[in-house]
Amino acid sequence: AKRQPTVSDKKGVIEVETLLDNRLNKNREVLIVSSIITPAGIETMLAQRKHKLEPNSANNSFVREFIIENPELWSTDDPNLYLVHTVIRDASTGKELDNQLNSFGLRWYNFDPEKGFSLNGKHLKLLGTNRHQCYLDKGNALPDEIHIEDIRLLKEMGGNILRIAHYPQDPLILQMCDKLGIITSVEVPIVNEITETDSFLQTSLQMTEEMVKQNFNHPSVVIWAYMNEVMLRPPFVEDSARHVQYCREVNRQATAIEQRLRTLDPARYTMIPFHGSLKRYEETGLVNLPMITGWNLYQGWYGGKFGDFDTFLSDYHKKYPAKPILITEYGADVDDRIHSFKPERFDFSVEYGDLYHEHYLTTILKNDYIAGGTIWNLNDFYSESRTDATPHVNTKGITTRDRQLKNTYLLYRVTLSKEPLAFVGTRSWVNRTGTDRGDGTCYQPLKIYSNQPALDVYLNGKLFKHVNLPDRYLTLDIPFRNGSNAIELRANDKVYDLAVIEFGMLSSRIDKSDFSEINVMLGSNRYFEDRQAKITWMPEQSYQPGSWGYVGGRQVRPKTKSGTLPATAGNILNTKNDAIFQTQREDLQSFRLDVQNGQYLVYLYWADLTGNTAQKLIYNLGNNTDKNNGESPVLNVSINRQSVLTNFEISSGARGPNGIIKKIAVNVTDGHGIIVDLTAVRGKTVLNAIRVVKIN
Repeated sequence: AKRQPTVSDKKGVIEVETLLDNRLNKNREVLIVSSIITPAGIETMLAQRKHKLEPNSANNSFVREFIIENPELWSTDDPNLYLVHTVIRDASTGKELDNQLNSFGLRWYNFDPEKGFSLNGKHLKLLGTNRHQCYLDKGNALPDEIHIEDIRLLKEMGGNILRIAHYPQDPLILQMCDKLGIITSVEVPIVNEITETDSFLQTSLQMTEEMVKQNFNHPSVVIWAYMNEVMLRPPFVEDSARHVQYCREVNRQATAIEQRLRTLDPARYTMIPFHGSLKRYEETGLVNLPMITGWNLYQGWYGGKFGDFDTFLSDYHKKYPAKPILITEYGADVDDRIHSFKPERFDFSVEYGDLYHEHYLTTILKNDYIAGGTIWNLNDFYSESRTDATPHVNTKGITTRDRQLKNTYLLYRVTLSKEPLAFVGTRSWVNRTGTDRGDGTCYQPLKIYSNQPALDVYLNGKLFKHVNLPDRYLTLDIPFRNGSNAIELRANDKVYDLAVIEFGMLSSRIDKSDFSEINVMLGSNRYFEDRQAKITWMPEQSYQPGSWGYVGGRQVRPKTKSGTLPATAGNILNTKNDAIFQTQREDLQSFRLDVQNGQYLVYLYWADLTGNTAQKLIYNLGNNTDKNNGESPVLNVSINRQSVLTNFEISSGARGPNGIIKKIAVNVTDGHGIIVDLTAVRGKTVLNAIRVVKIN
């Protein structure tokens, strides 16, 4: 262990503690030889001393002090690392018995409740992420290369803090944070609740001691944390006396852990990450226990509005002005296949995630009393109980499970990085679709990110627009044309980024123009990109003569305690494209397409959303859908007055709703297009999606 009693830019005083075991049945005299190796690799300050070890003794402690003049400090910009080289020799023969190299960094830091965090006397806003060690098709069993790449990805973004949650991870993570200059918080896996037993507490204390002793020498570690969201779902809220008893036990165990941490490591800070219910942590007496309050806040996602984030923090700071604050979690789920030009809470769209992070980032940056924030999460990760747009996955990551960059990653990179940058946003949406406005173009928004003051935007090789970027991001309406569209960003004669987007144009008058296919999600304001099929599904629209759309009905919006949602969160079986089936229009009379004569294939998509399709999740905080006791629909369906489905029942199986697709060949010969009529035999008429493809 290497303790740092005194560190400044003038002098660093460290204590090197060596623990030795003597497993022999007799006394043994050893020579401890220690030296310091500078960041440049120069070995200095050689010191040696003889020590006598008692027979069969363990953990014999020997401490040596070193003074380093004008030290090269460890910081996020210059993570200078020293080495302690310790050699143990037999005092009489000189034979080497053991040899150890340990790295360390010299730095000092402080959390101030008004000014935030400072490192080596300089203010530093902490911005970074949490991380689960998870990867596409690999789960948690990751090779070293992915651990290394994740920390490089965070550093490249400009991140300077990593919350290693909710458990200590592979030792390589902290080694890379030491090397690259990333502040860390490490915590023991006590999550959501405790067990009210002494054995649970003793196990927690053992984990705490192991965490500190294993990671003590890492200069990146400044916070020890424990009991993440321990009052999220207390088990006895209906029994007030039992609830008080539980709160007292939580406090007893937290106090024991806090005392153990401060005894093991008086120099570092302690933290408990709370969820957004101050009352529950006041009830348990935890608010003033740790040195730092961590807040896991999701206003505008699980409920409320973005501005509630600002209000909550301001009110808390006024009430507890002496307590430093770190935002330990914040985020919104983003399935990067889903887009909306009318984004709303819980639609899982890229665009809503953009709005969420733009607001939170602005608030964190402008308030000095907020020491910083760690996004939940660096990457999407598997979460078996979730049944959202991507079932069994938490999609709050700013990268995907295979580390493709989302818009949110680009937002933080252009904000935090000192390197000149510019990016075309929504870079994964390479297959778009839309309706011709009559001149061969379809205007759709495109996000641009840059830390340059101005950019020239080129479209298909021609200057489209010169833009200023005072906020480091900008949404441009681009006139897409059918086929390939190349968007190029330039500044000061340098090309910063190039994206090629394929656009499938649909005529506004399909009765008078060529038609190839259409893919529509009913009850939806969302676009969905099926990357395997290279097609994009469109939002619904009402029918207009000469065009296409639904006739009658209403969008199905699941009800929750926090309002209605734009889509169900049910896991749809037999498909990987759940979003197509998770919205629905009910009570519709028909769906019409005024296509020209020809041969067509019509695909009708259904899933039974009448049941309680989503599992009750501890984290949903008011967004679990209420039980819908409606009957599973039974329909009659006809196309162009010809019956195609009779007494067709749309029902869920024992494991949940199934994705159902019915394919019907249709010949249009009378100039009246395609009319899909639905009538209810039981329940209501419903349709989730429709796909129509012209054969010839």
